[in-house]
This record gives sequence, structure tokens and C-alpha cells, in this order.
Amino acid sequence: MSRPVVVCHLPTMTGWGGVERMVEDVLLRSAATGEAHHLLAPSWSPEVVAPIEAAGIPMLLLHRQSRYDPRGIAQAVTWLRRKHVTILHAYNAFANIWGLALSRLAGVPVFIAGEHGTVWRTSGALFQLDRLAQRTAAAVVANSEAAAALVEQRYGVAPASIQVIANAVAPLPVVDREALRRSLGLEGAPVVGSVGRLDNPKDQQTLLEAAALALAQRDDLRFVLVGGGPLEAELRARLQQLGLSERFIMTGWRSDARELIQAFDLFVGTSVRESFGNVFVEAALAGLPVIASAVDGIPEVVADGQTGCLLRPKLPIRPSTAPGATPIGAIALIDGRLSPPRALDPAELAQAILDLMADPERRRRLGKEARRRAQLRYGLDRHIMELTDLYQRLAGLAVG
Repeated sequence: MSRPVVVCHLPTMTGWGGVERMVEDVLLRSAATGEAHHLLAPSWSPEVVAPIEAAGIPMLLLHRQSRYDPRGIAQAVTWLRRKHVTILHAYNAFANIWGLALSRLAGVPVFIAGEHGTVWRTSGALFQLDRLAQRTAAAVVANSEAAAALVEQRYGVAPASIQVIANAVAPLPVVDREALRRSLGLEGAPVVGSVGRLDNPKDQQTLLEAAALALAQRDDLRFVLVGGGPLEAELRARLQQLGLSERFIMTGWRSDARELIQAFDLFVGTSVRESFGNVFVEAALAGLPVIASAVDGIPEVVADGQTGCLLRPKLPIRPSTAPGATPIGAIALIDGRLSPPRALDPAELAQAILDLMADPERRRRLGKEARRRAQLRYGLDRHIMELTDLYQRLAGLAVG
């Protein structure tokens, strides 16, 4: 009698992001349905893995002394063999390299690499090793057509080996919207909001500049930026310089960001690089229209004129060198071509904000379509079904 297919997910679990939440959702669903899904995390933080551990899902959390600690590798190889893992599914460059090594050493029949945003900025040894991992994997799961295009063009991965499976985004928690707005001091105000890590790729500097221009014409607007990160102090200082502190709220990192997004009337994203953008789906699930940059995978999530407004990035980027800030990388996908990254024009963004905030009926129509589209395309059931089909096909080929 053949053994059941055992899938082990291999992400880094150091902080809450799109990959971490998605892997958690997949693992918790597998536990509820009795499927054999495990977790192996070469790096992690207790708060991120706690829900998975509480669900009793088989997991190995490595305590490493170095990036590729030989003792950690040996421990992982032994564990994979003992668990009879059939498929090892890694997520992004660092995990892909671990996955390639562990699958070979442990004799795992199927290794799947994942691309959720790191191919944009890999260089040096990381580029070489991630390219090797993705080119030798049984398949590469990319979370957008944009990610697939970069994997093919930068790494030379055969298109037939790339499977595009869009991210899954869980339904938003039910909230009291008016109570949320009161908690932020926003009663009665029209609210323009954004959520994201305060870091170079998100380019919130452009949002601050656009807010200053918009507020100069309409001072009843209120702006909210939810998130923390290495550029928080720099952005707060710029907010003071612009004299916006009373009308632009920076909340810092909030565990309830998925609740707070539902207090907005309009969502704005200023990313200069974005493989997919879970937050745009979350905004859609909240019934919000989106203004965002037409770069990388964002146009796959935000339909221009149907669920929001896409603006073409035109200006040179202004990356910060603050400690811990993420390098932007040398490329972005703009108009279907690899190009140097560009930022949105704050004046154009300000005008787009003013136009939508002056038209409640258009916002309602765009938001309604955004919610319908998000529920149809980005649910967890759809994601798991597509993953399961891939797992079964690859496991069948390995056995055959």
C-alpha cells in the first residue's frame, strides 16, 4: 500500500507578512480537514508560529547558529526522513536555497520553489543560489504573472515549469466601522488610508507629499497610515516638516490592521515594487476603491477603471539609507517591460485622490466591484484547490 502524500511547507516565519499569513491559513485548513501538511521553519518568531503550534500541526523550528548551520541542516534532514515527506514546498529565495539542499539530502521526491517577491532584488551569491534552486525545482509557484515573468527573464526558468497561483487572502474580521473611526478620532471625516511596512519598496514618502497637496485644496480630508518599519522615524519627521500632524495619523505597527482598513473610504498604495499586494485584496474585501501604481503584479489585482485607479510611475525613486531599510532593487515591471523602478508623481496622485473623494457614487461602484472580484478570485478554497492539483500531479509523476 502506497504512503499518503505528505506536504511540508518551508517558509521563513520571522514576521507577519503575506506569505506567513497564507501559509498559516493553509496549514490550519489542512489540520481541520485531516490532510498531512507540516511546517519546517529555518527562521521564525514565537508570535508567528504560535497559532500553528496550538493547532498541533507537525513542525520543526530550527535554532541556527549561522545562516546555513550544518547542525540545523542535519536536524532538518533527519526530521524530513522520519516524517516521510513527499513534497517540500519553499517560499522565496532564502527558503528556496534551504529547500534545494534539504530535498536532495533527505531524498524528498518533489521540491517546489516559490516566488513571492524576492526575485526583484536578489544579487551576488543569493541570486546564483536562488536561480539554481528555481531552475532545478520540479515546479516554481509564482504568486502573479509579473513574478512569473521575472523568474523566466532573470533566472531563465522554463515557462512550462512555472505555475501561477495567486495568493489567498482570508476574509476580514467583522467590525463596528463607526467605533473604529471614533477610536482614531475620525468621526465624520472622509478618510484616505494606507497599510504597509514603512520601507523603501512601499515609498510612503510619496503618499505624504501627495497628502500635503490634497489637503491644501480640501482640508476636511484625513489621512491614516497603518504600519511600522525602518523608515518610521524618518516619515514622522517629514510629517512634522509638512505641518500635517493634525490631519495625517501614523498609527505605527498595529496587530489589528485588517480591522483598521475598514475605517477608510479610499485606499492608496504607492509601492515602487510589488509582486502581488495582499493589502490591495484586503482593501477590496473592505469594499474600498484603490489608487495604486501600475507596477509589477498590482494591475493583476487592481483593475483600472473597474475596482480603482492605476497611475503610471514616472519619477526617479528616492530610497532611504536608514538602518534596516530594504534595497529597492534595479528592476520593476512597467508596461509589461523590465524597467528601472519609478515613483508616482505626488501631484498626479493628489489629484486622483481629490477626484475620487469628490465622487461618492463612483467610490461606491468601484468598491462594490472590488469586493465581488476579490471574493471570486482570492479565496482560500481556490488557492488550496490549485495547490492540491499541483501537488497531486507532481507526486504522481514522482511515483511514476
